Formats: sequence, structure tokens, C-alpha cells
Amino acid sequence: MLADAREPAILPWLLDCTPDQPVGETEHVRLLPCARPSGRIASVPRRSRPAYGGQGRRPVLTRTGRPASHTLACMGTVILVRHGRTAANARGILAGRTAGVALDKTGRGQAERTAERLAVVPLVGVVSSPLERCRETTRAILDRQQDSPALRIERGITECDYGEWQGRPLSELSREPLWAQVLRTPASVVFPGGESMAGMQARAVAAIRRQDEAFVSQYGPGAVWAAVSHGDPIKSILADALGMHLDLFQRITVGPASVSIVRYGDGHPEVVVTNTDAGDLSWLRANTSRTDAPVGGGADGH
Repeated sequence: MLADAREPAILPWLLDCTPDQPVGETEHVRLLPCARPSGRIASVPRRSRPAYGGQGRRPVLTRTGRPASHTLACMGTVILVRHGRTAANARGILAGRTAGVALDKTGRGQAERTAERLAVVPLVGVVSSPLERCRETTRAILDRQQDSPALRIERGITECDYGEWQGRPLSELSREPLWAQVLRTPASVVFPGGESMAGMQARAVAAIRRQDEAFVSQYGPGAVWAAVSHGDPIKSILADALGMHLDLFQRITVGPASVSIVRYGDGHPEVVVTNTDAGDLSWLRANTSRTDAPVGGGADGH
């Protein structure tokens, strides 16, 4: 059922936005001493996903920032962080990639609280969208880290290019014929003068998997890193990890400055938590062997 157009929060995931360059490459801004990559890291091909929820084991998701029955596996772990709130978010404006969209007072407080949660996790790196609100959120995270994690700017996780929709109120966009398609069948949506949602997912997932492979190659199994991005890209990454068709990704909620966690390895991805805004994350410090079994559950809990 199409949501009430009078409610601007109808598509909060569309409120993640700012300037951009062509996507697909990574700008290395600052690296740890003696931590330069020893060679080129090949891109990780996208793996096929079962449509509409395959037969794989479902992860246990909580709102506390702590997995219900999993321990940190010896594989790469990415902490997906959405930027804090902006004035455009508060006003119900689809900012897209508009230049100069920064965090408002509420958003800065959200970013600080998320940075405090992540302060107990020794991150090997932070990868940020090039847009200002993500850079601000990233700076808050880096300022709370005891060491100096590598900072990388990744164009592949930038905001969706909403084309002619950019800068317009959501209340106005909700009257467009394309609106119902965005809600019901987003996999088929191409924004006028912009990109397709399927294209957005493809480049965001490829960027996250490429960065994860690079961090694991550089720092070893168990590397934990953060990616600071936007609502729609993060939702599409989670949908891919869950084996969900993109048409179902509107069922996922990603709030401002929220934390979601995905583990990648030789097998299928594992979604540990989604959309958390509170809770202890110190369990991520442990680099323990995987003990959760494909059937019957695991022996450990948190």
C-alpha cells in the first residue's frame, strides 16, 4: 500500500545526500605507518544471490548492537554507519548529491554518540563516502580512535544519483508516478537524469567487498573496519548480504548514525546486527574462531 504523502518520513532513506565525482575508484587519504598495500587487490566479483530469501541460515538480529548467538569470525567485519541527520533530512528535502549539505546540531550529536560506541573497537580503517555529511561523521569516529586508522574516500559508496529528483521536497515527489515504483519495485527504477537503483546497489556492494578484501589482505583475518555511507546504499548492501531481492530492500530501516554489521568470508556474508543506535560493541575487539554451526546453532553467545 502506498504510504501517505503527507508524512515526509515516508522515505527517510532518500534523505542521505551531497556533491560527488564519478564512482568506482578509491582515494587513499591517510594510511597507517608501514601499512601500505603490498600489491594490487583484485576486485571481488558479485556473487549470485537467491531471490526473495534463499535457503541459507537466517542471522540473528538485535537492536542492542550485540549479536544474539554469534562470535566474531576470522574474516573481515565491516561496520556500516549511516551519517548523522542533516537540515535536509529534518525538512524533508531529497538532497541527493547537492554540495554543502552538512550535519545539523542533532546530527552532530548522533555522530558523536556513534563515535563513542565505536571507540572501544580498534578499527584498522574507515572508508567514507566523499559527501560532506559522511566526512563529518567519519571525522567524529576517527577522533575517538586510540590509534590512527587508515582513512579512505570511496566514491563507490556515495549517495544514489537521484537526477531531477534531487533538491525537491519528498511531499512533492510523492505525487510523481515513479514514487509508487520506488516503493514497490525499486529494482526497476531509473531516476530521470540519474542512475538506476540496481546500478547503485551493484557499485556499492562491489566497493564494500573490494575494500573488505583489501583490509583482510593487509591486516589479516578478523580485521574490523567501518564504512560511512548513506541510507539507500547501506540498505542495498544489507539486502545483498541477506540474499534479498532489491525489490524487498524497502523493508530494511537504516536510521541516522545507526550501526549495522556484516561479516564477509569464503562462504556467504553474515548480517550480525542492523540499524542499532545503542549497545556495547566491545565484543568486536575479540578475534576468535568461528563457532556458529550451519545447523543446530553455535556454542557461544553474547
